[in-house]
Amino acid sequence: MGTKNNPGAFDCHESAEDDEPLFTLRARDPHAPALVRLWADLRELRPDNPSKVDEARHCADAMERYRHASKCDPLCVDLVMFGNTSRVHVEACPNDDDWS
Repeated sequence: MGTKNNPGAFDCHESAEDDEPLFTLRARDPHAPALVRLWADLRELRPDNPSKVDEARHCADAMERYRHASKCDPLCVDLVMFGNTSRVHVEACPNDDDWS
């Protein structure tokens, strides 16, 4: 798992082509942990690099710990998979007691 000061083994900024578009999610984004987990679940369907999937899941866990420690607004996200499609249900958690 990488940070700005300590890029991880799968640092996309370092390995990106010069003109390749990138999209970065930060822990302060309330959707980031769920989206990283969704990416890991989808990437797992293509089992070419399980270490990258594991790192993504560790990153999502670290994002949640960071958000909790930084007292970021919590966000509850449920992802429901239906065959090859998914629906995401998002709602604000009523209070910090709901954040785990």
